[in-house]
Amino acid sequence: MFIDPAYPPNRQKIYLSVARPRGLIVLAHAGTLDPVVRSYIEEGQDFQVICEIPGLKITNDGSVFGGQTRDGVDALDAVQHLASQDVGVVVGPDSIGTLSFTSGSTGIPKGKSFVS
Repeated sequence: MFIDPAYPPNRQKIYLSVARPRGLIVLAHAGTLDPVVRSYIEEGQDFQVICEIPGLKITNDGSVFGGQTRDGVDALDAVQHLASQDVGVVVGPDSIGTLSFTSGSTGIPKGKSFVS
């Protein structure tokens, strides 16, 4: 799941509660999550994130880095050896699952999922 850190923290928390992600990818250049949002994720009352890439970055030469974990290692180090293996899953531009939000009549965003 991707959440824009520029959104207000309470809106991010609503998105998380609706999407109930199991994985979270934070883009290195998108900014950092607000401490309120980080606490909400770590509390995991409505969901449990079991996999997080804390700072995804792709360099100009195509190298991929996942950002440092709490242990100080790159989050992708343990799986870098799998990069050249075919996983047998075809993903194309029409394979994107989307969760869209409307403003909702109560002022609280409502989510609707779409899978191509």
